[in-house]
Amino acid sequence: MQRHVASGRRLLGLGMALLTALMWGALPIILKVLLNDIDPYTLTWCRFVAALCIIGPLAARRGELRPLLNLRGPARILLVVCALCMTGNFAFYLAGLRAVPPSAAQIVMQLSPVFVLLGGLVVFREAFARVQALGFVGLLAGMALFFNQRYDELFSGMDSHYAQGLLIIAFSSLLWSTFSLTQKQLLSYASGRAVLTASYGTGIAALLPFIDLTGLTHFSPSHYLLFAASVALTLCSYLCFAEALHHLEASRTGVVVALTPLLTVAMAALAAQFTDQVETEPLNAAALIGALLVVAGSTATSLGKRSP
Repeated sequence: MQRHVASGRRLLGLGMALLTALMWGALPIILKVLLNDIDPYTLTWCRFVAALCIIGPLAARRGELRPLLNLRGPARILLVVCALCMTGNFAFYLAGLRAVPPSAAQIVMQLSPVFVLLGGLVVFREAFARVQALGFVGLLAGMALFFNQRYDELFSGMDSHYAQGLLIIAFSSLLWSTFSLTQKQLLSYASGRAVLTASYGTGIAALLPFIDLTGLTHFSPSHYLLFAASVALTLCSYLCFAEALHHLEASRTGVVVALTPLLTVAMAALAAQFTDQVETEPLNAAALIGALLVVAGSTATSLGKRSP
């Protein structure tokens, strides 16, 4: 009986992770369009305000915020670190996304499971397998193939906006992995909704000095719809992600990001047929093989079985 319950929990966690991957695959395409009219910090702030207005009352009505008030010492510091890392991840990801196509951004974000794996080894003492090491090597090789047509820009130094964008996104992936690990620890004290509520509130306060709301006046009606979609997808994806963390190990939850690049590549190619506001990465055979290798390496890194 217990085996069936454990199996059900794993399936639920995997389902939530895959649903998150679908939503995260679509998000960068929507955000890339919005960044044509608004800066990354204001867009992040607006997304946080809208999400807080939705999730905050729900968490308060269910009494889920009370446990946060009882946090003491290290747990309270952990909550601050979690909130600031989520804020930094959102803002820096958008800053990098301004300079690179959505598919390139998602490829670099595949560094996240590597950071989660390393953090899981240290924080949760999760097992490390040889296949995960092979996955890491495969992920790096896949990235080298994916960007094979961009070497001139990548190796031209920090004068290249493209190289700067990828570096910023790499830093964003480090912040995301730290958020993931700290959130998993906080789930033993409070619900995912409560942690997100605190994180959104902290982010709103932290970003307030950097926002410029005049960009919202440039939005067309379709852009307001896209903004609403970005808020909905952000909120739903992180709730699903928190649920996945609750049912899966931290390293295995990295499967959330494993399929995202392929989904983004496909969705961006489709979106480019209808609008010129979505930039697509030039893809040759080597780049496509690289994208598949990145996904395979990311999956192996996240889901590798224990070594005997």
